[in-house]
Amino acid sequence: MNFARTSIVAAVICFAALSRAASAYVTPFTLTHNGQVASFTSAPDPNGFVVSDVIPFQTLQGLTLIELLSDNNELTIEFSQPLSSLSFDFALDVPGPANLDYEVFSGGSLLFSGSATGSVPPGMFFAEGLADVTAPSFDTIVLSSTDASAFAIDNILSVNVAGAPWLLTFDEPEPLSIALFGTGLLGAAFQRRRRAT
Repeated sequence: MNFARTSIVAAVICFAALSRAASAYVTPFTLTHNGQVASFTSAPDPNGFVVSDVIPFQTLQGLTLIELLSDNNELTIEFSQPLSSLSFDFALDVPGPANLDYEVFSGGSLLFSGSATGSVPPGMFFAEGLADVTAPSFDTIVLSSTDASAFAIDNILSVNVAGAPWLLTFDEPEPLSIALFGTGLLGAAFQRRRRAT
């Protein structure tokens, strides 16, 4: 088994262990910054996403909102103030080009739907991309993918209708850092043991 494949297997094992151990920032949750409130929910699995940094991405560095091991969840993000634009980095668990689909709502009414295409950066394993959504006024976006069984997002930049920008990155909750450190040690021990045999 080559190093890249071993790294992917180790990342998946660590991700599975971490998703069971993490207790903070599991959907549903709400984050507030400068008066803007973002509520994150998922369906059909209400605990379908967790904040983690176990899988390496080029564009998503540090903590990222990642879909758990249950497939085909939708992520709904509702904002307390109407937006005029929203952009974010995303990654899909596909080793080739793939789409992240979105539906944009205002007051519960569907305005439009679309998709953003991700591609695999050189030296990386998964499709990554940037989604950019613009409309006169919207307050909710629903994300999903028919191309991938799981996806991740980070670096959410929104601009409300008054023109005020708001950047959301996921802060590291303390229980998560402890779980991550423990799974990293297990992964390193697993790698060392495999090399010895």
